[in-house]
Amino acid sequence: MQLLTLFTIAGVFLLSAVIGQAQTHTFDEIIYSFRDASVPPPYHRSYVIRINAKEAQVEVSDYEEILHQKTTPISAKQWADLQNKAKQLEQPGQKFQEGATGTSSQTIVLKNQQVENYKLLWDSLSEVSAPTEAFVEAIKATIPKLSGLLR
Repeated sequence: MQLLTLFTIAGVFLLSAVIGQAQTHTFDEIIYSFRDASVPPPYHRSYVIRINAKEAQVEVSDYEEILHQKTTPISAKQWADLQNKAKQLEQPGQKFQEGATGTSSQTIVLKNQQVENYKLLWDSLSEVSAPTEAFVEAIKATIPKLSGLLR
């Protein structure tokens, strides 16, 4: 009886992992947000990158003022790379260091037909997995000269 219970519990965990991972596989839009730490306006840069199969758009702001907007086409290879990297994302949720204030934060949202099916939010004091970091770098790579827009 205990063995049957153990197999049942293992099956539930496996099914949960497969369902959680499957959520990241089907999407037609990626939204990546970087919200800068609480610093004076001349140094504060937050930005949002929105990507679909055809283009990437970035909007850079200094608190409420929009400083830069740019749209650039992306290749089918870039989109496929993003789709593949998304399969390795960690489980959705929130990662914050308790009691921390004024830190920067990042968010990854995946949408399919305008419905959010994945969201991961973390602050600068929390760690994310290497595949999640690789996904963020691939997102940033869709915007040529992004660092120049953040000055």
